[in-house]
Amino acid sequence: MKKIIKKLKIKMWISKKEEKIKRNFILQTILDIVLLFKNFIHWNISKLIINIYSVLVWFIFILPLIIIFIIYTFFSDVNVSMLISWMLNWKLLYDLFWNILLVLIVVVYFIVFSYSNILLFRVNNKYIDWKQLKYKNKIFLDFKRLFKFIKLSLLNLLILSIPLVIFAILIMWLFMISGSINNVLEIVKTWVFNYFTVFSLLFWLIALISFAYLYYKIVFSYLLFSDDKVYDSSKKVSFYIKKSFKITKWIKKILKFSTLIIIFILLILPFNYIWKILDNNWKYLSDYIYYTSVDDNTKTNIKESDVYYYNALELKFQWKDIVELRKDAKMNLVYDILFNVFNFLFIYWLFIMIFSSFYRRELV
Repeated sequence: MKKIIKKLKIKMWISKKEEKIKRNFILQTILDIVLLFKNFIHWNISKLIINIYSVLVWFIFILPLIIIFIIYTFFSDVNVSMLISWMLNWKLLYDLFWNILLVLIVVVYFIVFSYSNILLFRVNNKYIDWKQLKYKNKIFLDFKRLFKFIKLSLLNLLILSIPLVIFAILIMWLFMISGSINNVLEIVKTWVFNYFTVFSLLFWLIALISFAYLYYKIVFSYLLFSDDKVYDSSKKVSFYIKKSFKITKWIKKILKFSTLIIIFILLILPFNYIWKILDNNWKYLSDYIYYTSVDDNTKTNIKESDVYYYNALELKFQWKDIVELRKDAKMNLVYDILFNVFNFLFIYWLFIMIFSSFYRRELV
């Protein structure tokens, strides 16, 4: 009898602990993140598979655009090398038609790679249920769901554009009542706290807050869409948006979600700082090595394009010879590769679990 009572007490103690954890949404989110590291190998293989899948799908989607571009090269002065150059630096070209194709390729890129988040949400849902999504799962061949996702994304983009459109209309109205651009410039020069500046800032803040609020309201439509318990191929995409608005209606939930996002951003800042240092060092070293390797005329032209930048590079690296500079560049590249490997294994797509955890623990 004593053993039975002891077991009951232990169960009661465990249930109380679990209840406390459930009430503490931050702790619950941390525990859900720990699930990713408990499934470390499966999680990283899933990320790798989903990344490769996203690249393949993106290429299939942009293939017609590339074919159009190749055909277009026969009738214009653009060439295929420009496509390769753009893929390396992502800079717009002088040709309008080609720039339209570039923008379409970028839009397709973001939409297709956003679908990878849906796949990760589904992986996370399994972890939260203490299961693992099988690699042979048909999620990669569910093209009907993929096309519905594209419809959902386009509709969400339309909703998010509302504050920006209203902001643009209000700014145009300000210009109209001010008379002309010259009048506006004169008003701004005369006094900093003028009606144009004050109202522009006010309209921008309202637009920014409205955009953030609408993003919060619609972002969970993707979580609903990825939830196999909610998803229904017969339902319109507007169903998920309406449901997202419904489950996010309480101010307390907004505050909780905002708290989680702020905490995560603060935790991730040191890693972003390291990445920025490595990225900047690589740029500085590459620019200076190239700058020192060209002839004097080319060097003068390069320096004139950004005098302060190249003066700073000279002060930073002038005491080093080309051998040392190349050695530093190689070491920086090694550090950059190691950091990217670390980032992929431990940080990449960690943010997705915060959304998954909040959705499962607080909204449904």
